[in-house]
Parts: sequence; C-alpha cells; structure tokens
Amino acid sequence: LPKTTFSVGVVDGGTSVNSIAHTCSMLIDMRSDEQEPLEQLNKQVLSCINRAVEEENEHWTEERKWSKNMFGRTYDVNARIRVDIEQVGNRPGGSQSLDDPIVRLVYAVHHSFGVECVPIAHSSTDANIAISMKIPACGLPGGGKTANNHSLDEWFDTTDSYIGPQRALLAILTCAGITGVCEPALEKICR
Repeated sequence: LPKTTFSVGVVDGGTSVNSIAHTCSMLIDMRSDEQEPLEQLNKQVLSCINRAVEEENEHWTEERKWSKNMFGRTYDVNARIRVDIEQVGNRPGGSQSLDDPIVRLVYAVHHSFGVECVPIAHSSTDANIAISMKIPACGLPGGGKTANNHSLDEWFDTTDSYIGPQRALLAILTCAGITGVCEPALEKICR
C-alpha cells in the first residue's frame, strides 16, 4: 500500500480547563503517495467527525438540556453543536519514477555542483499538484543543511545556503532553455 498518513497538528478552543468550550478547532494534515488512499482517508476522518457530532447531540436529551444557575436563571447548557469543515490546503497524492527525464535532469544539475542527491521515490511536496496532473515536476532542495524537519527540534545551518538557489536556477534554465546557449530540455521531456 502507498504511504498514507495524517496528523492532528493543532487543537484549540475553550477558555478554561473546567468550562464547556464555546468554540473549538483542530487542524488535520492528510497526505499520501497516491490520490485514492488520500480520498479514502479524508472520507474516514470526516465520517468520524460527523459521527462524534451526532453522538454528542444525541447525548443531550431535552430533559437534560435546560438548567438553572445559582441566580435562578434558566439557560441552555448544551445547545446542539455543529461542525464547519474548511479545506486549508490541497496537496494531492502522486508519484513519478526516479527514471523520469526531469528527475534525472535535476539530479544531474545537483551532481554538477558536487552534491549527491538521495533518491526519494515518493514525498509530499509542492510538486504534487503538477505530478497529480501528469505534468513532470520536482521539488528542489535548498542549500545549507537541515534535520528533524517538521518537528520542534528542526534546525537549519545556513553554511553554503546560497548554493541552493543557484542549483534551482540552473535546473529551471536547463528545463526552459537559454537562447543561444542550450535548447529547452523540458520540451524534449514533454513530447
């Protein structure tokens, strides 16, 4: 099966530890190497959320909904809850072979700088949009050194980071071509 993951990265809401939250929210990141498992995961997550809302609303029967506070005022302690779902980003699943010409071209550019790229068969990057549409694309690494990405321990060393944009520019110019210097490699790839 293709790698498919999700993360509840942020949960927020409420005003104190012992009061019912007036509003709450959570951000869920879902990713997959392929589109179909990503869509299935999305359906499962939405189903769980909707089922939780239904169960919570069923829990509060009409007899239990109304209560009096210490001043004798009646108020609705648990009005029906609802959920609003908003898609924040879209990174579709997709993959391409490490043997694709555009991938080999980007590796060759990096090699010309003395950088050995570690082959990554599948990853979730901004290139996924194009790849999902069958358009050749690559995510280009920056310069410098980094580790522990997407964690609180992530770090970045800027030493030689200027080389990253140089490699990216050379890859772009090689794909697009330079009048009087080289033909566009991307046209040859897409034909």
